[in-house]
Amino acid sequence: MGVDPSVPPSLVNVSLPEFPGYTITNDGVVRNAAGRVLHLYDGKVVIRVNRRAHTRSVNVLLHTVGFLPSNDILPGTVFTRLTVISVDAETDSHGDRWATCACSCGYSKRVRLTHLRTGRISSCGCRQREVQGENATRDKPWLHVPMTHGHTSRKLLGTPSRAGHATPTYRSWVSMKNRCLNPNSSVWGWYGGAIPPVRVCDRWLVFENFLADMGERPAGTTLSRFADAGDYEPGNVAWHTKRQQGAERRKAIAAKRKPPVRVTRDERRALKDVKSAAVIASLSWNQPAQPSAAV
Repeated sequence: MGVDPSVPPSLVNVSLPEFPGYTITNDGVVRNAAGRVLHLYDGKVVIRVNRRAHTRSVNVLLHTVGFLPSNDILPGTVFTRLTVISVDAETDSHGDRWATCACSCGYSKRVRLTHLRTGRISSCGCRQREVQGENATRDKPWLHVPMTHGHTSRKLLGTPSRAGHATPTYRSWVSMKNRCLNPNSSVWGWYGGAIPPVRVCDRWLVFENFLADMGERPAGTTLSRFADAGDYEPGNVAWHTKRQQGAERRKAIAAKRKPPVRVTRDERRALKDVKSAAVIASLSWNQPAQPSAAV
């Protein structure tokens, strides 16, 4: 039995006959009697009954209540959140066959068939993050910050599979905070440690606000302040190319440069006369003393 896309997984809650008080959804989420979500370890959960710990595979529990599909792994087969798209015909150097799967959250993942059968991998990683977030919200809500902007998520279907990379916009936001708020930053002395210091406005300490004000970072640009002056705040920052950023830096240098001194012709002549008089005085001062006449 696969996951019914028309029914939210949290609404399909089935009691486990082997473990009274524990329930499981068709999404593979196991909860205890208090409603706490159990953490996974290699696709397994630890269930405690009468002071004894029982380790069970989530796929075995799903199969027990009739949620797990058949053992034939064919395109279209659903394993909790993963739907098999294609299966490799050949094995790798370790003798394992791989499958390309699409997660219910919209991302893709390459998975070994053995990991699908044993339940070691049941999603692209989104379910584990949701479990941790739910438990954090339940136990320590002040520590849980929901990440919904999607700028630090896994790559989309069809893109490189390496996970954990943030978007250029998010990296620019982190770099801005790092150089202004982190004393260990290599450029702290030019930003947060400068006199006066360069600050980040309170609104932009939240990434969603920064994204709403600045928008996505265009290709070939970086975050730059106008004339390299002022704080990081709306109206004083823009996405600039290297050429534009160099122009802003030249404006900052020109603003710090002292204006040239304008001297009139009469003032130059008077200054020349003063210098000549000073030279004559120095020469007369260095003349050796004349010997006094004998009496």
